[in-house]
Parts: sequence; C-alpha cells; structure tokens
Amino acid sequence: MAVTAAGGASVLWGTYGEFLNSTQGLGLGTQYTLMAIGLSLTLNGSAGAFRRASLALFALWALIALSLGLRGEVLFAGAVGLATLARHVRLPRGPKLLALYAGALAVVALIKQYRSVGATGVDALRDMNPFDALTELGSTLRVLATVVVWQHNGEPPRNGETYFVALSRLKEGLLAPGLRPPAQADYRLFNVEIGDRAGQIGGSIAAEAYHNFGLGGVVIVMLLCGMLMGQLDAFGVNRARIALAAVIAAPLFVHIRNSFVPVIPAIALGVALLIACYFLGQVIERRQGIHSHE
Repeated sequence: MAVTAAGGASVLWGTYGEFLNSTQGLGLGTQYTLMAIGLSLTLNGSAGAFRRASLALFALWALIALSLGLRGEVLFAGAVGLATLARHVRLPRGPKLLALYAGALAVVALIKQYRSVGATGVDALRDMNPFDALTELGSTLRVLATVVVWQHNGEPPRNGETYFVALSRLKEGLLAPGLRPPAQADYRLFNVEIGDRAGQIGGSIAAEAYHNFGLGGVVIVMLLCGMLMGQLDAFGVNRARIALAAVIAAPLFVHIRNSFVPVIPAIALGVALLIACYFLGQVIERRQGIHSHE
C-alpha cells in the first residue's frame, strides 16, 4: 500500500530504477527484513490453513519483487526460510538440491530479462542462466570497490559513524531537531551516500565495514558474524530457539546487500514480536484450560 501510494500501481510493473526512485524514504529495507523474519517464523510453525495462506502471500510478493529486480530481497529471505525449514524436515541433498537451486536461479534470471526487454525479446534457452542471478551476490564487490577507491583517493574512514547513525539521529531529533539533516541528504546513512555518489547499486556488509574501519574492520566484522551464526546454529531444534535464531539471522542476511541501519531495529522488533506471541499463547492456553474444566 505504501508503494502504490508513493508512485501509483504502475510502480509495481515498471523498471527497477523507477521503483527505487518512487520509494525513496519509505523505509522498505526494514520491511523487507520483517518479511524475511515472517517467512521463517511461518516455516517454523505448525502446518495448517494459516501457514498455507501466509506462504501463498509471500509467493505472490516474491513474484512481483523478482519482476522488479529485487532479487536479493527474495533470495536472502528464502535462504533464511530454508535454513529454518531444514530444522524440521529433511531437505533434498546432493544433486537434487543443486538442481533445485539452479532451477530457482534460472527462473530469477529469466524474470529479470523479461522485465528488461519484454516478452518478445526473451530467449528462454539463452536467458535462463543461473549464473546471471548469482550476480546479485557478486554485486557486493562493486560496492566494496567503490569505497576502496574513495579511501585510496584520500577520504578518511568513518570510524563507526554509519553503524551508530540511528542513535545519532535520534539524539539530534530530541535535542536539536532543526539542526538534524534530512535523511535523504545525511551521508552518515551508508545507503544514502552510496545512492547519491555511485548510483543505486545497493549496500554491502563488507563495504560498510571497510568504509568505517578499513581492511581490519572487514576481518573483524565478518569474524563476528561468523561466530554469531555458529552460535545460532548450535541453538538446537527447540521451536522457540529456532524462532529466535531466525529473528537474528534474517536481518544479517539482508545486510549482505544492504546497509546496517535496519538490522538492530528489525531484531528488536522481531524479539518484541516473539515475546508478544509467547504471552498471547499463554493467555490462550489458560482460557482453553478454564473452558475445559467448566
């Protein structure tokens, strides 16, 4: 609804560039992360009509998102969802798994080509190349190369500025709202600086670490992420722990190709959602227990 209100329904059928230009300032990064969390929580729940309806809605969104070129948003959500599902069921392995991955990536590549040239310009045998879809992951190198060039040309590192900008802007908004720069012009926001200076090429977890702390920052940030993922993997198969792992992992997966700013708010919101669901479940159980004794 927010997207169509910003640019009309035609935005959903336009080009990737038109979509980005029409949706600037809507905070869609956080919403994409919440979709990834929601998909994982759905796959962590019990089978039923609600689960089927939720998966159908996500599939509908994924088709629209892929047609717009939002491949990373769908692929990262799907990756976290599959990791969650793998805790409950045995997924295909070996050649079958590779075939499924290749098929999914081929469809992604075909949809991208269709949106670029239209149905008449698509050659299915030529354009269903799974490696084309993998360029979304490889595109992180473009962002990294950009910030490397900036520092090579003499720009100083940001020393954590882009990681703490949310707190900085909150403090400025409370103490001196008139002096706080608008979000669209605040280069402390990594996605804003990249978009203005290099074009809409997305973000990168490695590039943001380098932009703040140089090569050592990349090593430390990636090491910390690896350690955190290892701890999440050791949570076991308890549904509550799996849900918590998904809430933490989904924003980090999305951060691979986006800025860090939405990560902490998304985790906090996800944890709050889990707590609310827990207490709601306790209330429902107590009411069911009361009715069973009447």
